[in-house]
Amino acid sequence: MINYDKSDVRNALSLDDIYQLLFEFGAEPSYTDFGIISTTICHNPPGEGSRKLYFYENSSRFICYTAGCGDSTGGMDIFELVRKVAKIQWNQELDLNEAIRWVARRFGIAGKTENPEETNNEIEDWKFLANYDRIQDIEFKVAANITLKEYDKSILSKFNYNIKIEPWLREGIS
Repeated sequence: MINYDKSDVRNALSLDDIYQLLFEFGAEPSYTDFGIISTTICHNPPGEGSRKLYFYENSSRFICYTAGCGDSTGGMDIFELVRKVAKIQWNQELDLNEAIRWVARRFGIAGKTENPEETNNEIEDWKFLANYDRIQDIEFKVAANITLKEYDKSILSKFNYNIKIEPWLREGIS
């Protein structure tokens, strides 16, 4: 099975690759001094959106400035955009791994061939999780009678209960 690292695939893409992909998706892209501006194919079919989808080269993120799009705060990467385009234009639901594979294949980015049996044996977490069954079999012994030490009740009369601690009162602690 071929696996792709998300960061490696994203870093292998040039600004021209992003432009080419947007052009293929029908986003009518144009270069700017900060990256690319195109139509909002993230939530519209090609030709129907406004020119409010921005790609910032310095962060490799897309931001859609359309009200209600939901991607105007943190933006999205190329894989999230491919997922949205696949849903709108191809009527397909892609998960993140499928979107990464699609982009990597589209631009000929090499992945790593891994044998699933070998990788499972190498994962350190499996060693930790192997102890789970052993831990579940441990029986805790509970003492039958727990007796607490008794103190003289006159100790409580030594405290001044008229003092109000303001921070506690503000927090609702009485």
